Amino acid sequence: MMQHVMYEALSRERMRDHEEQVRQAYLRQMAVVRRRQRRVDAARRALHQLSVV
Repeated sequence: MMQHVMYEALSRERMRDHEEQVRQAYLRQMAVVRRRQRRVDAARRALHQLSVV
């Protein structure tokens, strides 16, 4: 019985660790996307200014 409880606790901890890793990866990816989007926006603004002039 005690072994089962320990196994369950370990399993839950492993799930939490995995979820945390997935969350960190997602946040890193979002940071990359936001950076890329800022570059795209800046380029678009520059092109727009050129075409207006």
